[in-house]
Amino acid sequence: MSYPFTDIVIPVHNALDYLRHCVHTVCEHTGNYRIIFVDDFSGPATKQYLQQAIEDHKDWLLVQTGKQKWFTRASNLGLRLVKTERAVLLNSDTEVNSGWLKELYDVWTEVETQRPGIQIGLVGSVTCDTNATRWIESHVSKLGYISGHCYLLRMSVLEEMARRRGTPGWYFNEKDPQQIHIASDRIMCWDMNREGFATIGAYHAAVGHHGGKSWGHQLHTIPKTLEVVD
Repeated sequence: MSYPFTDIVIPVHNALDYLRHCVHTVCEHTGNYRIIFVDDFSGPATKQYLQQAIEDHKDWLLVQTGKQKWFTRASNLGLRLVKTERAVLLNSDTEVNSGWLKELYDVWTEVETQRPGIQIGLVGSVTCDTNATRWIESHVSKLGYISGHCYLLRMSVLEEMARRRGTPGWYFNEKDPQQIHIASDRIMCWDMNREGFATIGAYHAAVGHHGGKSWGHQLHTIPKTLEVVD
């Protein structure tokens, strides 16, 4: 295995069939990892599945909320338990394929090699079958965002961003977690870019996304106040 031991945080809210498939593909196509589940007030069937999963894998962790926290706060709860230098934040309605995590790390190394001095905040999976390039970059002079279904995050950057925001230990913006639920990836990337950290999209990281099956992206729209004006 050519990448370091990595914590994988998976926030969960129901959508049990998708969760089962996600975990199955992670187990099948990943090595050298630990899963940290955050159960955001799911129903009994999902709770039972998660409890069995951590009993079967003694090093895995499970956080359970007493009321619904939404994706941003659930992600924060899991990320606070991370012990590795870089960690994956993975949606529970994704499916990973062979080489996915190695590709995220390899792209990170390639960008740093080609761009000496660059400070990377995250590398995320980007689905684009027809794009021949390996990666794209967003940065302070070229604001953009990488879809948040699969991020490899540098924890020290998250800590620095939280410190600058005045919310140490809390990495996603929590001002209105229900309202910004579907916009959390945009906010994360835009904030990183403005603070001088690059966000990188990896075209060949091989992570599929079923799109909002957990929580449901159709419930909330992106507030107009979050639009970026260059």
